[in-house]
Formats: sequence, structure tokens, C-alpha cells
Amino acid sequence: MDWIENQMDWNEYLRTWGVRLRSLAQGGLYYGEGGEADIPRYQRMQEIARELVEASEAVSDEQVAEMAQSLRRQAASLTEADADALARQLLGKKEGVAQEQVRAWGRELAEMADARLEEGLENLYDVGRFEAVRELGAQMRDLDL
Repeated sequence: MDWIENQMDWNEYLRTWGVRLRSLAQGGLYYGEGGEADIPRYQRMQEIARELVEASEAVSDEQVAEMAQSLRRQAASLTEADADALARQLLGKKEGVAQEQVRAWGRELAEMADARLEEGLENLYDVGRFEAVRELGAQMRDLDL
């Protein structure tokens, strides 16, 4: 996707997808009329949304490299891997999510939504929610950087 030009843009998309998915899941849990069968689906959506939002707070590779280089200058005994890990810890943020993981979550969401839509839904709001989940999942699944 050519709209992702740097780590900050990637983080913004992760956050946007996570917040959107979280709102769909919360709406489904609160207002959904699919019954007990939909609760695990909405809970799984919440889990993926949480992972996306948490991953959106990752630091850029440039920030880590800069901090790691500074650490290695101050402590020559640090390996590159140790310096990177320490830099992430000091920056207070975790490593970002891999694009392949985002694609996998996208496939899972799209398949979950397709399966539920094929089962049939009577409530138009539930239909709309699952169609939105399918669309979001397709965007994530078809991610092409």
C-alpha cells in the first residue's frame, strides 16, 4: 500500500484499524442480537483490536537504531541485539507487529465475517457490523507494501 510511507503512518493505520475493530466488537457485544453464538466472535475481535492498538505504539526502527548506537558507544561490551532490546525497553515501547501477522488477522476476520453472514442474520445492524468487519479484514488481508 503506497499510503504507508514510514513507521508513523504504519502505526496510525494499526491504531485506526484497532479502534475501528474495537468499536464494532463493542457494538456487537452490547447491541448484537446474534445471541450466545456471536459472543466468542466479538471477543476475538476485541483481542485482535487490542493487539493492533498496542502494536501501534511501537517505536520506529530509526528510533531504536539511534538509541542502540548511543548505548553501544557508552558500553562497548553490549551486543547489537542487547543494545536493540535495551533501547526498546528504555524507550518504553514494544516492537511493532509484523505485516504478515496483520494479514493473518485480516484473513481471520474476513473468514469469520463471511461465515457469520452466510449463516444468516435478521438484524440489519448485525449485518452491517459483520460487513464492516469483512471489509476491514479484507483491507488487512490484502496489505501489500
